[in-house]
Amino acid sequence: GLRKILSIGKKRGTLEEYIARFDITLSVMQTPDSLKRIAYELIEDVAAENIRYIEIRYSPILHTSNGMTLEEAVIYVRDGLKNQAAVLHKKQESSGVWTEPSTGMKFRRIPGGRFRMGSPSSEEGRGSNETPHTVSVGEFWLGETEVTNRQYRLFKPGHDSGDYEGHSLNGDDQPVVEVNWHNAVAYAKWLSRKTGKRFRLPTEAEWEYAARCGTDLRYAGSDDPNDVCWYNGNGPGSLHEVALLAPNACHLYDMSGNVYEWVWDWFDESYYTGGDMTDPTGP
Repeated sequence: GLRKILSIGKKRGTLEEYIARFDITLSVMQTPDSLKRIAYELIEDVAAENIRYIEIRYSPILHTSNGMTLEEAVIYVRDGLKNQAAVLHKKQESSGVWTEPSTGMKFRRIPGGRFRMGSPSSEEGRGSNETPHTVSVGEFWLGETEVTNRQYRLFKPGHDSGDYEGHSLNGDDQPVVEVNWHNAVAYAKWLSRKTGKRFRLPTEAEWEYAARCGTDLRYAGSDDPNDVCWYNGNGPGSLHEVALLAPNACHLYDMSGNVYEWVWDWFDESYYTGGDMTDPTGP
């Protein structure tokens, strides 16, 4: 599975539904201010790839009703959308939740802090390399769910997640699988180029910090695995769609169970045995 850091948007209805409602508005009000209000509402709810459609539809109306040239009207609508998008992005960032518009991936702000990484020697099923130690991490953003097949196929349209014991793993909302570490890094780089923002895999320390989210629970969000994770005891035979069970305290889903998730750093048995660390990036 694949989970990543950082980014914004929201889509609550279809473009056609909003266009119909805005056409009614425009039949009554065709002023520049009304276009600004329409642009703001539209940029909140419709994916960025529809911006060109908006320009084509509304610029001529602004041109004919307000004496602008068509070129001026196009610039007005485009700038209005960009400005309102910037306002919306800041608003979403301040709320601690951010949706990347081209993929629909929702991200959560994870405040920085200190935590005890690893597990106590008395914990059942712990690994020998889970020696408790204190780690400090800075603030970062993390995907609310694992990356889905739908989201990954925007990068690689023909990707096949395969099947397991007769169950297809290719559902749009199932987590993408059959991706190696290099594929995961390539996806983050692709999204960085596409958006102009920086995306990467979380480090192991960031991942565990976000999974624990200030708690000492055995699983990410509960001491009872049935509350927060899919495993052989409650969902054998297939992968499940993301976000069907309860999230943890940071509103992250499936941090325990369902599929393994790639992190940025490489594994080293002794890396985390050297005492306290700050923003460790791995060996």
